[in-house]
Order: sequence, then C-alpha cells, then structure tokens
Amino acid sequence: MVRGSSSLGEETMTTKRVGSILAPHIQRAPLPPCEGSYEEPALSSEELTLFLFLVAFGIVANGLLLLLQCGRSKLSTASFTYLRIVALFQLAFFFLPLPLHFLTRHSQRGVSWTSTNFLPVLLQLWHFTVISLIFCFAVRLQLLLNFVRRTRRWTSSGWIAWRKLFCILPLGTILNVSLTFEHRVSYSYCLSYAGKVMFGVSKRAELDGVQNLALSAIRMIPTFIYWLTILMTMSFILSEKFVLPKLGSPFANRHKALFSNLKPLVLGLIAAQSAVHLPSTYFFVTAREIDPDFQLQLYTVAYALPAPLLLLMSERLRSHLWLLVGRMVERKKEAVRKATASDGNNAPPNPCQLNYSKLEMENSEIEERSLSNHMVRALLRDDAVYRVRFAVHSTVPTVIEEEDESTMSFTRREDSETGLGLRDEGTIPEECQWTHTTFLNNREQMEKYGLTEAIDV
Repeated sequence: MVRGSSSLGEETMTTKRVGSILAPHIQRAPLPPCEGSYEEPALSSEELTLFLFLVAFGIVANGLLLLLQCGRSKLSTASFTYLRIVALFQLAFFFLPLPLHFLTRHSQRGVSWTSTNFLPVLLQLWHFTVISLIFCFAVRLQLLLNFVRRTRRWTSSGWIAWRKLFCILPLGTILNVSLTFEHRVSYSYCLSYAGKVMFGVSKRAELDGVQNLALSAIRMIPTFIYWLTILMTMSFILSEKFVLPKLGSPFANRHKALFSNLKPLVLGLIAAQSAVHLPSTYFFVTAREIDPDFQLQLYTVAYALPAPLLLLMSERLRSHLWLLVGRMVERKKEAVRKATASDGNNAPPNPCQLNYSKLEMENSEIEERSLSNHMVRALLRDDAVYRVRFAVHSTVPTVIEEEDESTMSFTRREDSETGLGLRDEGTIPEECQWTHTTFLNNREQMEKYGLTEAIDV
C-alpha cells in the first residue's frame, strides 16, 4: 500500500506503519499451557496395558478361527465362508481402526480432523459390515431350511458370501458418511516445552432436532440389525427343532447334521455381539449418550470373543480343532522319522490317512464341482427316490421299508459281479464306510422300484 488521500482529502498510512505505531500500546495475552488446553486426557498406563492385551487376544483368537477353515476344501461352501469373512474383518479391526484410534489419541491429545470426523465413520462402517455379515449368515440358514422343505437344491459356492460383501460396503459408506459433518474443528496455539504448538478444538455443529435424531439413528443401525439377526435366528431354531423332524424325507435327513453344526456357530457370533449391542440398546432406550471410548472397548471385546465362544458351544468345531492339531503333530513326527530312517524302512502311506473331521463330513452343502462322480450319482439317486415315493402318493407307498441283511449281502455280490459295486465293506476303513453304506441302501431301494437303469444312464 502506498500513501494516498482519502475522500476527505486526508493523508493515509500503510498498515505496517500503523502496526508499528500501536505496538508499544498493545498488550498481547500470553499463550495458555498445552496441558490445560487439550480436550483429551493423557493415555494412562492402565489403558495402554488393556489396549495391548485386547489387541494380542483379538489377533490370536481370530487367527485361530481362520486357521480352522483355511485350506479345508470341504468347508469352502457359502455358509462357512460367511464365518471366514467375519473372522477376517475382526482380525483386520485389530490392525487398522483400533491402533489408529489409540495412536491419534496418544500423539495428538488435541482434537484433529482424523480423530473427530474420519475415525467415527470408519469404525461405524466396520461395525455395520460385521453385523450385516452375521445377519446374512442367519438369513442364509433360514433359506437353506426352506429349500430343504421344498426339496430344492441351492447354490453353495463361496462366491455368494463375497458378493454380499460387495453390496454391504457401499451401502454402509452411504449411510455413515454424514457423520463427518457432525463436528467442526478449529485450531489454536498453546505453549509447551517445545515452544508454540497448534492444537485442535472440536465444536459440535449447530444442527436442529431432526438432524440430531437422524445422526442418532445412523449410530443405532448396527444395533437394529443385531435385533433383526436375533429374530431371524430364532425363526431358524424353531423351524429346525419342530419343522425339520416332521419332514421325514431322505433329502431332509441328509441335511439335519448340517443344520445342527451351523446352529452353534451363529449363536456364538450373536452372543459375542451382545457384549456391545445390549448396552447400546439400554442407553438408547433411556435417552442417554454412551461414551465413545467405552463403546469402542465393548466392540473390541465383541470382536475378540467369537473364537472362544464357538469352541465352547460347538462340539464338532472342537473335534475339528483337535484333528488339525493331531495332524500337525503327526506330520512333524513323520518328517522326523523320514529324516532319521533309511529309504528302505519307510512305511507305505495309508490310502485313507487324509481323514476329515465330522464337521467336514457332515457338511452336505458341498458344491458339486468338489464331489466325485460316485457321490454326485448317490445324491441324485437319493433325490430321485424321494421325489418318486413322496411326490406321487397315488402310485407309490409313503413309507420307506428297511431291507434285511440277506438282501443287502445278495445285492453286494450282484454289484461286484456286474462291476457296479464297491469293495467289500469289511476291507474299507471306518472313516470311508459312510459312502459305501449309503450307496448300497439307495441302490436296494432303486432296484425295488425299477429305477436303477434310469439313474445309471
């Protein structure tokens, strides 16, 4: 700015000149100390110890849950894939959102845009995704039971569960992005041992009653989905207990073990989520606001509990774990024996040594591309027997009669002579006899009604 004249003809001065003249007469307020200016308290040693313990426990628990399913071809169906995806998200929670929350709070005790606007949206999206996956798991169980009632087959590819995830993430982002406008961050200066430091101060945006109610409803969306999951699970349990036993068809009997194995898995996931959603429901009903740090601790506990609860509630999952541990120990011993023994002393491999746990063998949801030709024909044969005997009541009886031992032995000899049978049942290991027995019983029923030629073709 240069000197000039005003509209009244008076001479003006530059701003710098004015500041230099008034500087001796202005007393600047001293900067406040940073310890009294920070909104967030310092991270105590107890909180840091609890944080490290929860992170370590969550990583170990969810890693174990993934270890029980990874590499198991018979557990690659959609129902178990939901459990695998939930474990993956819970494991990633202990690597990204939770450490990011504590790091921003520890390094920036003053409020920043990351801790005020970004982290709440990220955590809310994480909670929405996990509980939505559990809800999809419960809905799938009910759909499977409805398919069994109608004797319909279903698609069991694991890609179905991943496809649901690609729908949940964009929907959760759209619903929760409005939380970024709830607070506004302004910056000021304080005095610390390092000199003048800039820190942030958060102020709640001036919103009307409708907008505040909308934000509260967005935060309660995971809790609403939790209660919907409970209702869907109760419907599945009641149907599995009262409706499934009354069907009495071979198609329904084949899937009873699958439903009994999946029921404790979904119950364990819901019990773990109850640690956070029951207190959230209580605070919502009493019109009180829950502390965000306390809620985050509840979510951390809820994400670390599923693996212990599933092992406690599911006997099949425990036996599956012991089988994997025993196989791992046996492989170590076998490697030591091969390293210490000569080539001539190595024992021949057992043809049925690749044992599967009951959880895997009772998974009747296995997709057709992972089955052998014989198992596919057995499934089709069972389905044909059911459709003929139960769908056409006027021409066939509605009761399946059991055959005696003499007829079964005669059928086995006839099958061995024609080349269509299997080996003698006495030479088959116990773990491999279930497919042989199923084949023999089904073929006897098919021969009784003259259906073997149509099925063999």
